Amino acid sequence: MSTEVSNKIRQCIAQNETQSAIDILLELAKQPVYSAFRDVITAQSAAFNNYQTETIKGLVSPEEQSRMLARIHDGLLRVAQQIEKDPTEIAKEARLSAVSTLLQKRGWMFGLILVAVLIAFLLVRNNLFTASGPFDVKVLIHGKGGLDDLILRNQGTVYLDIPGDRREAPIDGRGLASFEQIPTEYAGRQVRIMIQHPQPYKSIHPDSLFTLVPDAMYEVEARLFLTDTIFGRIYDFNSEQPIDSVRVSVHQMETFTNKYGEFKLGIPEIYQAKFQRVTFMRDGYSTEVLDSIPVHTQQEIVMPMHRRRK
Repeated sequence: MSTEVSNKIRQCIAQNETQSAIDILLELAKQPVYSAFRDVITAQSAAFNNYQTETIKGLVSPEEQSRMLARIHDGLLRVAQQIEKDPTEIAKEARLSAVSTLLQKRGWMFGLILVAVLIAFLLVRNNLFTASGPFDVKVLIHGKGGLDDLILRNQGTVYLDIPGDRREAPIDGRGLASFEQIPTEYAGRQVRIMIQHPQPYKSIHPDSLFTLVPDAMYEVEARLFLTDTIFGRIYDFNSEQPIDSVRVSVHQMETFTNKYGEFKLGIPEIYQAKFQRVTFMRDGYSTEVLDSIPVHTQQEIVMPMHRRRK
């Protein structure tokens, strides 16, 4: 169970769901065997509340915000590593701590030495536990339909923007970009994840920061941008003069050309798509329809209209 909880903590931190990680640990600390961690978890919870307050009030710079959050995440990850131990071992360490406290009462110098030795032992133990060498992470790119909406199978590149060491990986047929052999010292760092594609596919939260956690999978929702507007100009096929008052429509949306034959039509998000069917209508002219207009290219639509024969 402790391993399952520890993995949940890592996943929450990888997705920047810090409060969820704290809530899980606080609930776990209610169990007697894990009660020794209650004070540490409570301290991290208080630190996170302070981080949120100072961030909302604008009292700290973005750089300091990142450092504060990284320290909180590091503390939570250390607890997650500790709870993976066997419960009997956790209880043994708790008893050692109690003994050292008792010895402190009988002789502060002897107790201080014993506590220092115990802390050194635990630090060495933790370092041996965490020094697992280079690690891998994966990034899943999906659309607004959820994790199964794999909009970029075998298309595009993902960048893992580690300060001073940007890495890239192609998106495979499962929608995954795999990053391997990331140096151990990068664990816990805050990184940005970006998408590169010939078409304007981008993350819907491009400024989000992710904490590097060994063997984590990060879920990034992306969509095709620049699909909210079409524009262009209409002219008479024979005279090549602009035509005003032409009705330009996409689904239920419409606009009309001005005296220069120009138009611009905004498309609500519910109707946005990579390609659109556009209809052009005006009295005295044949109706024209253009199928599969590539809206995302943001190219001007230049449309000639033919006068209707009498």
